[in-house]
Amino acid sequence: MDVEGPLCSTGCFSRDPDLSSIDLVTRGMRQLPGTAFEVIFYGSWFGATDEIAGEITATGAPTPVLHAEKSIGPAFAAGAPAVTAAAFEQYEINCRFARAIGARRLVLHLWGLPDSDTRLDRNLRALPRLIDTAEQYGLALSIETLLCNVGTPVDAVARCLRTDERTRVTLDTAFLAMHDQLSAAVTDDRLWTSGGVDHVHLKDYADPTVSWGKAGYLHPGEGTLDLAGFLRGVDARGFPGTVTLEAHALREDGTPDVARIEQSLDWIRGTRLR
Repeated sequence: MDVEGPLCSTGCFSRDPDLSSIDLVTRGMRQLPGTAFEVIFYGSWFGATDEIAGEITATGAPTPVLHAEKSIGPAFAAGAPAVTAAAFEQYEINCRFARAIGARRLVLHLWGLPDSDTRLDRNLRALPRLIDTAEQYGLALSIETLLCNVGTPVDAVARCLRTDERTRVTLDTAFLAMHDQLSAAVTDDRLWTSGGVDHVHLKDYADPTVSWGKAGYLHPGEGTLDLAGFLRGVDARGFPGTVTLEAHALREDGTPDVARIEQSLDWIRGTRLR
């Protein structure tokens, strides 16, 4: 089986807003030679994107995925023309940044706080234009399975696929587990018949009945999720995409726990090759 190696999220060793400087991000990237990354775009980076893109490419590390700034998609729920226009403008900046660092995939939070999926119709109206713009920059747009208030993550991304069949889907293991949908994401044909699933955010969680924000994300094997079974399930479906380790590995002094990250990346490699 030809398996592309796992990616490391730059969020493993950074966070918004206190640990989001580009110096910290690139320092962490350089401490993991031979690793490919999913770069998180932080809100503080607007206004300096050319310089920051240059610093990321100067590390020499592959960066095939960009995680778009997280407030863009949820802004479409507001329905206000000025807010919508600003969100599209910020989104295009993210697309341009993604192309500059060599990314091929753009992960987007299409819904989120404060509205979650309560006004999902408004978010979905923006989807075709978002995909059009991504394609203009040579990117595949992948919508993440986020927490929902009125529906479920699997149903929400299925609606995205119905809205535009070009949609790609990022499965987030912790958020799926909080809705008891880790298995459903593997078995629900709505996500797979069109080839929609192209990316995975992998993280463990101690107790999925505990809501988001009440407990931290964990590395594989540190929580209760059957991540090995999940990976075997998606690979059995012919999953063609990438897997990103997405769990903090920061020591108390704010420096990356490189050994912990490398151990988790090795676990992902070994699990997918079995």
